[in-house]
Amino acid sequence: MKRLVAVLSALALFGCSSQSVEQRVGSHKFLIPKRQLFRKQIFWLPFQDEGISFILNPDRQLPYQNAIELSTVTEICPRGVTPGDNPAAYLCSMKSIIHPSSTPIPSADLKKVMGDMGNAVWSYTLHDKDGDHVIASCSNAGPGEKRGGLCSGVAFYRDLMLTVHVREIDIPRLPILVATTQATLSKWEADAAHS
Repeated sequence: MKRLVAVLSALALFGCSSQSVEQRVGSHKFLIPKRQLFRKQIFWLPFQDEGISFILNPDRQLPYQNAIELSTVTEICPRGVTPGDNPAAYLCSMKSIIHPSSTPIPSADLKKVMGDMGNAVWSYTLHDKDGDHVIASCSNAGPGEKRGGLCSGVAFYRDLMLTVHVREIDIPRLPILVATTQATLSKWEADAAHS
């Protein structure tokens, strides 16, 4: 009986393996809840053999969940890639990444810049002392969509690149989502080290 109690206590403390799955990205190992993990290939990104995709906030209603992609920098940004060679190369050439914060970006500091394709694609820039920096790229979510476009921003978790997918209305919250994502990944990495 004491042995059964010890086993159940260990499962409660570290999580049951049937509820979480170990995933590796580069030199990092994570223990991720299965309900948050998914395989998704985004058509304009190169195949991410080492990358993982997960839902940051699975308890939110589907349209308000945030998908996160985590991959090695070298997988997304191989040496010698130019924008003409790879449609995802703009991710690698961004001057600015999203920095984690506990406060949103003031809407007045954001500028919407329409692309060359009319209202199909656009970006958001943030102005600072060094000029304007693209922090998110967006595309039209489809006809009749009233919540704005679908956008993504880039940040880092240690030596890994993460892409945060949001609705356009959530652009000011990108720094908060990055901070939450980094904290979640850190916890999952610690969980994997103890499993």
